[in-house]
Amino acid sequence: MLVVAGGACGPSVSAIYEGNVRFEHCYRLDLDARVARGHRTACWREWSERYTYGQTRDRLEYAKRRIGALDAGDDSRPTLDLSPRDAGAAPGEAPAPTNLHAPPPPLISTSKPEPPVDAGAPDARKSETADAAPSPPGAECRAGCESTWKTCSSSCDLDAGLRRGGCKLCDTDYGRCVQRCLK
Repeated sequence: MLVVAGGACGPSVSAIYEGNVRFEHCYRLDLDARVARGHRTACWREWSERYTYGQTRDRLEYAKRRIGALDAGDDSRPTLDLSPRDAGAAPGEAPAPTNLHAPPPPLISTSKPEPPVDAGAPDARKSETADAAPSPPGAECRAGCESTWKTCSSSCDLDAGLRRGGCKLCDTDYGRCVQRCLK
């Protein structure tokens, strides 16, 4: 009788775990200035020879680069950037949540896209934009803040016209959002 085990085709969890642990060990050695270059090179070589099964391509390439750099006599160490990130630092990065009950703020502008321009027709957009006054700094951002505030405060219960509890958080979050727009 022939039994085929279909779930046994691939790296085991323990093999991947051991590779991850060994990779992090070699990386820690790279960060420690007291560890000799020879020990770091030996660690990366051992990892490359024994623990790459199931590892990602970026780790494999990193290990090759580190071995090459250490063999060439490069004693520089990787640097860790532990400084806090600015909320608007990376484009497309989601902002930090501000209110548990509010929907996430939009990441893209909700303004209408411009219609395509006919190459043979006169440019009507020039006359429209020439007559329109420029918007103050952060106007689009503040509009997003206002939209988020309206969504947040619409779920609030007003008690005799007074805003209480979670509704005050809406106001606080709106103030912080506007401050980020003006930075």
